[in-house]
Amino acid sequence: MLTKYSQDKLNEIINIGAGNASTAMAKLLKKRVEITVPLSFIGKVEDSIEFFGGIDDVLTVIMVKVYGEVPGVIFLTFTPDAALKISQALAGDRSKTDIKDAYNVSTLNEVGNIISGSALTALSKFLKINMQQSVPAMAVDMVGAVTDTILAEVGSLSDTILVFKVEFSIPDTDTKGNLYFIFDPQATEKIIAATETIYQDGKNN
Repeated sequence: MLTKYSQDKLNEIINIGAGNASTAMAKLLKKRVEITVPLSFIGKVEDSIEFFGGIDDVLTVIMVKVYGEVPGVIFLTFTPDAALKISQALAGDRSKTDIKDAYNVSTLNEVGNIISGSALTALSKFLKINMQQSVPAMAVDMVGAVTDTILAEVGSLSDTILVFKVEFSIPDTDTKGNLYFIFDPQATEKIIAATETIYQDGKNN
C-alpha cells in the first residue's frame, strides 16, 4: 500500500503531466483550459468503477495504452456533446453532428494523441523513464462497458490498481472532461522509486 508521502509525490508528478496536457489542449483549441489538482484512487479493480462516473453514463472515451518501463493506460472522457463541440471547433465544420462519424472520430483521436503524448513526454523527461504510447482508440459507450475493457487489461496483472483523475474545463463554455492515468502496481513501484531518487538528488544538490 502506498504511503501518504508516496501518494503526494505521485500526485505532484501527475500534475506535471496534466499541466503539459492542458497546455497542449489550449494551443490546439486556441482557448484557455483550466485543470483541477489530481484526485487518486488505489484499491481493488472492482471497487474503482465509481471513480469514473455513473456506471450508466454515456461517454466519449479516447484511450491510449502506455508501453515501456511503466505500462498503463491514459484516457480522456467527455460527454458526447462536449466531444462533438471540440471536434467541430477544430474542424470548423458544424455539419457533421454524429459523434461516430469517421471525420469526428479521426479528429478526436488526434486530440487524444496530442494530449496524451504531451503528458507522457513531460512524465518521461521528469522521471527519466522510457514511456511510449499506442495509437489512440475512441469509443462511445456507457461508463461501465468502457471501464470494464480498460480495467480488465490492467486487472489481469493484479487485482489492485492506481488511478489518477484530472478534471479540465474551458472557461465560458460548458465543455468539460476528465483525463485519467492508470498504472499497474509494478509500474507504480518504478514511478515511486524514480520519484524518490529525483527528490533525494534535489536535497543533495
